Amino acid sequence: LADIRSGALLHDVGKIAVDPDVQNKPGKLTEEEYAHIMIHTQVGPSIVKPIANNNILDMIRYHHTRFDGQAKGQTMSGAQLPLAVRIITLADSFDAMTSKRPYRDAFPMEKAVTEILRCSGTQFDPQVVEAFMKIPESEIQSIIKQE
Repeated sequence: LADIRSGALLHDVGKIAVDPDVQNKPGKLTEEEYAHIMIHTQVGPSIVKPIANNNILDMIRYHHTRFDGQAKGQTMSGAQLPLAVRIITLADSFDAMTSKRPYRDAFPMEKAVTEILRCSGTQFDPQVVEAFMKIPESEIQSIIKQE
């Protein structure tokens, strides 16, 4: 649990290497801009390597992977992905959906949950989705409000 907490806090540390104009672009990203943003998954582990263990480095490196292995350049899928990575992937996606972004408003919680359910087995590990769905709505709402 301590590693998951650290991985959750550090997963996007590599974004310090991303051009803020691209990161905060209000419109749709080009393929080149998206590729530029994704460098944060390679830069991040090198930043925290002196102070983090391999579990945390994997969470930073792989938090944009898909359970079905269909992300660009992805080499692992399913149970090959560490459980902590699968948890961080869902949590990060939920946070992204329920947060206001330069290019869109935050999704209502119901829409975010519908999207998570729709992507179970493709983007997300079905067992992690099942566990997420057991979290009381009131607890999720309080987490969203803290941000």
